Amino acid sequence: MTDDVALIIQLPAGSVVDRQLELDPPPSVASGRAVIERVTADVAGTIQPPEAGQVVLSFLSPEALRREPEQVKREIGPDDGSEPPVVVIEVAEELREDELAVLVQAADDASRVVILCILGSV
Repeated sequence: MTDDVALIIQLPAGSVVDRQLELDPPPSVASGRAVIERVTADVAGTIQPPEAGQVVLSFLSPEALRREPEQVKREIGPDDGSEPPVVVIEVAEELREDELAVLVQAADDASRVVILCILGSV
């Protein structure tokens, strides 16, 4: 990873959202500001949040990121030397740039890398 990475997107390998990001990457992914980490899913097609990191927010879908940008910014907060903040999304069919931009901006404002963990895909 480069110093410009603001967001690590963990998602089930081969999921619908994984294919969407590969076939039509939003600008933050295409530019390298957000990088994808494909995780082997369980038999139900889901993954677990990473052990390294602290879950600071959990939403049912990525649309909540657009609706709650101030909460996202507040919960990510400045780098205090602790584990990276993790934002959990229960299920996603796709990730749009306006949703990712909220996390990239919060990471930039806090001067820390944020982990977005998509637990499952439809």
